[in-house]
Amino acid sequence: MKESINNEAELIASINEINDGFWEQRGNITVEIDPMALCAEALEKARSINYTYGVARCYLSLGIGTFILKHNAESSLKLLNQALPIFKELDDKKWIANTLLTLAIITNSSGKPEAALYYALKGIEFFEKNEENSLDYVRAYYITGTVYKDLKKYADAEKYYKTGVRFDSQNNMWSGRIYTGLSNIYTENGQYEKALELGYKSLDILRFEKNNIGESRALSDIGAIYKKLKKYDEALRYFSEGLKIREDVNMRPFVLGSLIDIAATYIDKGDKKEAIAFFLKAEVIALETNLPVRLAHVYQSLATLYKLTNNYTDSIDYYEKFIQLTLELNRKESETKISNLQSSLLHEKEQEIERLKNVELKNAYRLITEKNKEITDSIEYAKRIQTALITSEIYFEKSLNKLIKD
Repeated sequence: MKESINNEAELIASINEINDGFWEQRGNITVEIDPMALCAEALEKARSINYTYGVARCYLSLGIGTFILKHNAESSLKLLNQALPIFKELDDKKWIANTLLTLAIITNSSGKPEAALYYALKGIEFFEKNEENSLDYVRAYYITGTVYKDLKKYADAEKYYKTGVRFDSQNNMWSGRIYTGLSNIYTENGQYEKALELGYKSLDILRFEKNNIGESRALSDIGAIYKKLKKYDEALRYFSEGLKIREDVNMRPFVLGSLIDIAATYIDKGDKKEAIAFFLKAEVIALETNLPVRLAHVYQSLATLYKLTNNYTDSIDYYEKFIQLTLELNRKESETKISNLQSSLLHEKEQEIERLKNVELKNAYRLITEKNKEITDSIEYAKRIQTALITSEIYFEKSLNKLIKD
């Protein structure tokens, strides 16, 4: 029995080690061992011993890996939504928050910042009260700031970034990312010198940490600053450096972002031919990674570019693709809204049924209480009558005996 307990404890320790390692190293996906296979094996082990917390952590790890390594946002979100209710059942507030924030960043990367904001604000509630884990704390504020940035709510974004920067002395990958975010805000405000200063600071931190994803992001953001400054050759140099890192580690969704940035720079430079070439590459990646919002942008851009180059056949073709995809996206969005509404109504119906059940139970309890009181009162009344009768009988007997004696 003791050996069995020891084996289970060792198994739990190994499951935790795999998940903790994945969580801490997720910014650098260049690994010798297949992390997805490792996490899948850990999930089976966790299930075999009914280790609920381990199961939830494995779902979270697999969800992150599916997005970064398998480039499948839809499957990633499904895995994360399997982890979330388990953490809620365990009332593990820290991992509820981390899962919500992971949902936020993946949803935002899929081109849905409004939905991402919901997850971010729900997730950050925990970290606003708990600062003990600086790595996750900084991450929480980076993600929330980034969602606000993509919604073009720059004042809110700056507030969250600056709150997270308080922990920049930790020199972790998320403090590097926050400087990237702040650099974006200064870029939007036209403060390009300050933006470049923070962009390079971020790049230094991320390179030191060997954070591939973060480094490529910093390079792309520096490229965006030079694009704003109309220094297109410098912009293309930094965009291309970021693209190379993303291609080397096969980060397909991020490769797509780099291709779109480069194509847009060639448009500003006046080179429509190169812009079309990079948008065509982006089209392939957008189809592979199933990112329809990005794909719609690519279709629209190609339609416009072909029109500007007097290639009306291809222009019409891409306009048709753009219109068809846009209609499909709107249909899916409507279906999602209807589904959410139906779920909400069903939930409300269930709550009303439960409320009515409680009302019925209360009414039944009240009736039983009233009946009990009536019965109790009747018994008490009967006792009083009986006592009175007994008293009368005794009095009558005494009086009769007295008359007989007399």
